[in-house]
Amino acid sequence: MAISDAEQEGLTTDGTTKDCYDALKAQAQSEGPMKQIALICEAFSTYAPVSKPIENMARKICKLINHAFAIGTIDKDLLKCITLLNSINDKTFKSMQTQVSQGLADSTSKDPYTLAHVHKLFQTIDSLATLTRPTTSDMAL
Repeated sequence: MAISDAEQEGLTTDGTTKDCYDALKAQAQSEGPMKQIALICEAFSTYAPVSKPIENMARKICKLINHAFAIGTIDKDLLKCITLLNSINDKTFKSMQTQVSQGLADSTSKDPYTLAHVHKLFQTIDSLATLTRPTTSDMAL
C-alpha cells in the first residue's frame, strides 16, 4: 500500500493490508479541520533558522502540509478560516482565537463551523470595540 510519510506517522503497519487500510481510515476519521488548522498554522509559523540548513525547515513545512491534506480536503473556506485564525495571532485576540478554535473543534458535517461564523465573531468584536472606544467628545481638552 502506497501512503505518504505524513499518513504513516503514528500508524501501526503490522498485519494485513486490510488491517493497515482500516487503521489508516480510522486515523484519518479521528482527525478533522481542527488538526488541519493546527498543522497549517504550525507550517505558517515555521521559519528558517540561521544556524541550521534551510532544507530541514523546508522538509518540515512540506511534511506538515502533506499531513494536513492527508486528513481530508482543504477547501477555500477552511483555508480562509485558517488564514483568519493565523491573522489574530496576538495575545490581545486570545479570546477570539479560543472561540474560533472551539467552533472548529465542535464542527460536524451536519453542523459545520463556517467562514460566516468567523465573520460574525469579527463583526461582534468590532462592534464591542467601537462601543468602548472613547470618542473625541469624551476626551478632556
